[in-house]
Amino acid sequence: MRFIKLISISILASLILSGCATTLLEGPKFVRANPPSANESLVYFYRPNSTPYWLSPELLLNGKSVLELENHGYSYLYLKPGEYDINIAWSGLSGRADMKGKIKTEAGKTYYVRSHGHVAYSGNSYSSSGYLTTEPANKALNEITQCMFIKPAFSKF
Repeated sequence: MRFIKLISISILASLILSGCATTLLEGPKFVRANPPSANESLVYFYRPNSTPYWLSPELLLNGKSVLELENHGYSYLYLKPGEYDINIAWSGLSGRADMKGKIKTEAGKTYYVRSHGHVAYSGNSYSSSGYLTTEPANKALNEITQCMFIKPAFSKF
């Protein structure tokens, strides 16, 4: 039994490590969206380099599916001013709990929501964690420039 567990952990670790230097996402690098109108906000969602690399969680806004947030990917939405629930839903293969957060938007403003991830190994154990942050424009624009565009299911909410 211990041998099977060790083999399973080895396979999982090799899958994780094989994705470290790659991303399956291909497309145009970051291009700024048009500024928001006077009655809406602009929200960027991005994942610059976040484990597990080979899995793409689903981004949900108020429970509505927006896109799969691939590693090194970004997208944006124009939102009406208000408060929104954000959920980054991971598959069971990730070993990670969903990441949940809220964002309150104001008309005419731009926001940057970053997905973070971390995988840790210790002996025979593996742990995975993640969280969401709202980043200041200068930091976000520095990170997002290496990300590629992911077309959302819709552009206005």
